[in-house]
Amino acid sequence: MKERMSRFAEDPLARELGIELVEMGEGYARTRLRLEDRHLNFNGAVHGAVIFALADAAFAAASNSRENVCAAIHVSIDFLRVPRPGSVIYAECREDLLGKRAGHYGMRVIDEEGEEVALLQGWVHRSSRLHPD
Repeated sequence: MKERMSRFAEDPLARELGIELVEMGEGYARTRLRLEDRHLNFNGAVHGAVIFALADAAFAAASNSRENVCAAIHVSIDFLRVPRPGSVIYAECREDLLGKRAGHYGMRVIDEEGEEVALLQGWVHRSSRLHPD
């Protein structure tokens, strides 16, 4: 699991955005991001794509925490509130269903006070290919 965590920590987009993988276990992952000016949209609010990327990083880690390589096939997001620039937000992803060829995951993004920022759900295809570690 430690090798897999290291591989996710090297994800180029996550690294570019400043997303950190905080915790990872079978069917579970938690990510963190300190919001900076570069994460804001033209209105001065946190860009929705940044919130999605944080949750997607947790989703990728949780769904690939087992032996099979998984790829997202559908994700939906509901934005609930806009986090404050300069604050820290967290995404948590939990496995709801693990099938032979598919998996379903629930995600939630929260701010430092524990207020929900976004709720997501996603499906992955579980390939027959195995992770190298």
